Amino acid sequence: LQAYRGAVKFDGLFLDDNEPSTKSDGSTDGCSDSNKFDNPVYKLRNVPTLQKKTVCPSALHYGDVPHYNVHNIWGWKSASVTRTAILSTIPETRSLLLSRSTYLGSGVHTGHFIKENAATWEDMAHSIVGMLNYNLYGIPLVGANICGHKSGVDADDQDTEEELCVRWHQLATFYPFAKRFPSTNKKFSEASTARIQEAVKMRYKMLPTLYTLFYCAHT
Repeated sequence: LQAYRGAVKFDGLFLDDNEPSTKSDGSTDGCSDSNKFDNPVYKLRNVPTLQKKTVCPSALHYGDVPHYNVHNIWGWKSASVTRTAILSTIPETRSLLLSRSTYLGSGVHTGHFIKENAATWEDMAHSIVGMLNYNLYGIPLVGANICGHKSGVDADDQDTEEELCVRWHQLATFYPFAKRFPSTNKKFSEASTARIQEAVKMRYKMLPTLYTLFYCAHT
């Protein structure tokens, strides 16, 4: 990290795909169907298999610990280690760390970014519930993709509607963490652009209040 800081003067980092995430389901050869980790007796309803877009649950970590036992805390640990590295690399900087994968108590080390929300009205509404939930998990700094993610779940062919994007910017004024994802290449009308600008200006006015609330949450 120190070597990278020598080339790029960063003040913050984003830990992306640190579930860990992969492009395949398990290893390149798949996972076993005959062991209790890759094929447990219970089934999850939100994914077909535990190795969906991640490593095999039977994959071994240091000390022969199966990934099955550490998957949920992988993001927590990567954030903890990265925060320590940041503090030792740029101790004089009030740095920012975001993580896509988090666990209970991760807010001590990092914020959370809800990245894969789709560009739909439903996901914009769900983002509110998601952020309230993460606050309960001990992660006050959390935000979703403003305007949605063009390649989000069930939205591979979608482009953000202009009115949806305007409304999402207005909602994000009150997000703890606000980030716009380049979910569309369309040029918005002058009226919509002006409404978005007003929302961003309001966000800047609220920053001192948000800053104070974050300080209270961490002290």
